[in-house]
Amino acid sequence: MSVVYWDTNRERVDFAASLGIPVEWKETFPKSAGRFNLVCDASASESGWNLATRSLAPRGILTSASIFWTNKLNIPYLEFYNQGVELQIQRVESKESMPEIMKFIESGIFTPGQIVTSTASFQDAKDAWMEPSIKLVITN
Repeated sequence: MSVVYWDTNRERVDFAASLGIPVEWKETFPKSAGRFNLVCDASASESGWNLATRSLAPRGILTSASIFWTNKLNIPYLEFYNQGVELQIQRVESKESMPEIMKFIESGIFTPGQIVTSTASFQDAKDAWMEPSIKLVITN
């Protein structure tokens, strides 16, 4: 199985690489990244969405947690139909995923503190949310 994190943001790519994740950085998203059985889009950009839709293997699954504030985004229906692609568009099911994630945390495989890039007090939360951050944690 091959896992690759693609992004046009150098800071996020460097951060993912520091966690041991295979990465690809490009100034702009390419037309395709190859053919993958599972592609997850969280780019929240049309160019990232297009990369995701063009990087699926036949009978692949595309899941997107991106929010696009339009109903005019291109979904290549005919190509998906001919390739037997499955499309999942939804919010991340954080609460529902916790029991499985907790197994990785308890075993030490995953240490969530690694992904925290900034913290702020509850009193400073409003200002902190306005600043760029990969993972912000608000403390009480």
